[in-house]
Amino acid sequence: MIAKKECTRCGRSKPSTSEHFGRRTSSKDGLHYWCRECDKSYHRERRAAGLGGGRALAQQKKLWAMEQKGGQCADCSMRFDGRTECAEFDHIRGRTSVLPAHSKITDLGWKKLAAELENCDLVCANCHKTRTKNRHNNG
Repeated sequence: MIAKKECTRCGRSKPSTSEHFGRRTSSKDGLHYWCRECDKSYHRERRAAGLGGGRALAQQKKLWAMEQKGGQCADCSMRFDGRTECAEFDHIRGRTSVLPAHSKITDLGWKKLAAELENCDLVCANCHKTRTKNRHNNG
């Protein structure tokens, strides 16, 4: 006989298998707390409400950060006009960063993001590459 598991969202009992519950390595039984139907429903509702998750929030944070830094490249003065794909944040050497190595500035919460902006310049991708090359060549 297959064991049953109750979904913590809808309360229905279903067979305790990966067919009915997604995998979750951190739980005791290795299965998610919500059934697959509830999980799909939850994510569909979030997308419909415009809360698409990581990408939408990261985009919102980057736009806000760009606005805080003046919306243009610190080196060549190119205006970004909301084009986040062209904009990059260059850490100012010698200042302490709250950002872990190899992380994106948008991974931070709003308060830490505001603090980290004090340690960064907003530059276009071309100027960022030029800055990095010059740093490596000059030691």
